[in-house]
Amino acid sequence: MTSSSQRRYDPIELEALAIWMCFQRMRPYLLGRPIIIYTDHCPLCNMMTSSVKNRRVDRISILLQEFNIEKIIHIKGRHNCLADYLSRHPTPREEE
Repeated sequence: MTSSSQRRYDPIELEALAIWMCFQRMRPYLLGRPIIIYTDHCPLCNMMTSSVKNRRVDRISILLQEFNIEKIIHIKGRHNCLADYLSRHPTPREEE
C-alpha cells in the first residue's frame, strides 16, 4: 500500500519501491539466498550496479544491498505473466 505522497512518485521510483516492499515482506525467505529479479521496467536493470541519477532509487538500491541480488533481468511486459502479481492478489498481513 502506498501513501499519498508515494502515489506522486515517478514510474521508476514506484517500481523500485515495489521491489523494496516485496523484499521487506519476504525478508526471512530471501536473506542469504541468491536472487534474480525479473522486471518489465527496463530502467531498473542497472539499479544495483550503477547510479540511476534518482535519489529515491539510489537510496532503495542501497537498502537492497543486504540481499544477494545476482542480477536484474528485463522481460517485455507481454512475456512477464507474473508482473504485478502481489499487487493484484494481496494477502492479508498479520499484525506484528
